[in-house]
Amino acid sequence: LTFVITGDVHHWPNRAALKAYIEGAGGKVAGSVSKATSFLINNDVTSTSGKNRKAQERAVWWIVL
Repeated sequence: LTFVITGDVHHWPNRAALKAYIEGAGGKVAGSVSKATSFLINNDVTSTSGKNRKAQERAVWWIVL
């Protein structure tokens, strides 16, 4: 599975810790949303950022932290 992280990560010390967790469980972390993206990890589903818009266009699953 491929994950993209955007916004603040309130439940983790920082993005590096969340990335390490995902990779330790066998996932991949990418810097941008693409057709290979499985999940967008986000804390603001109302944001109009580019990552959010691309995730909506591609019907990517969202994980809200």
